Amino acid sequence: MFTSLPTLGEFSTKVSKATQHSHCAFWVVLFLSTLLSSLSFSVSEQQHAEAEYNLGVMYLNGDGMDQDYDEAAKSFKRAADKGHVLAQKNLGAMYFNGDGMDQDYEKAIEYYTLAARQGNDGAQTALGSIYARGDGVDQDYEKAIEYYTPVAGQGNPIAQNNLGWMYYSGEGADQDYSKAFEYFTSAAEQEHPGAQCHLGLMYLEGDGVDRDRNKAVEYLTSAAEQGSVEAQDVLMNLEH
Repeated sequence: MFTSLPTLGEFSTKVSKATQHSHCAFWVVLFLSTLLSSLSFSVSEQQHAEAEYNLGVMYLNGDGMDQDYDEAAKSFKRAADKGHVLAQKNLGAMYFNGDGMDQDYEKAIEYYTLAARQGNDGAQTALGSIYARGDGVDQDYEKAIEYYTPVAGQGNPIAQNNLGWMYYSGEGADQDYSKAFEYFTSAAEQEHPGAQCHLGLMYLEGDGVDRDRNKAVEYLTSAAEQGSVEAQDVLMNLEH
């Protein structure tokens, strides 16, 4: 019986705050590990999955403990098998990046797809990028656009920037400066450095817009301040 303990729902909302303090993180891990090994049938599958996911995040980030990709993957796998969407997405990312395991694009796609089917925009965007680049699959721009477009419409800045680039460059889509400008602008308004850089280039070159050096410098500067090497190089060239 766990009558003296907070519910998993209440507990999970406090995990991220608690783990900001290393002395709390130890007890968080102890609590989750003990709880998961002795869950009664009264605890729902969803609550169990949430606890497994939280434990996985702590192992993944090394919150108050040594970082352990293997344990993170195990926890995410248990949660993912119960349908936890963020665990599915995170496990997909681990397989894609080879974090603590052999890189496996097939498994990455498998878990990203599970999360994407539940509407996770990060997983949908990741799948779009996989098909756009041809990572472990045949390059398929049509599928990339299919994954990018809905989440771009929902406001995902990465998908917006990536779609904008496809329309700007004509890579995998008919070149369309108007659509490129629309997507870049939406992403730039969310401070996406790549989109800001691309908008700067459009204004600098007059691609689909009136040339405007001041606006170009404004966007390029914002991108450069966020670490865009491309924007930094363009600005450096403009100074000479």
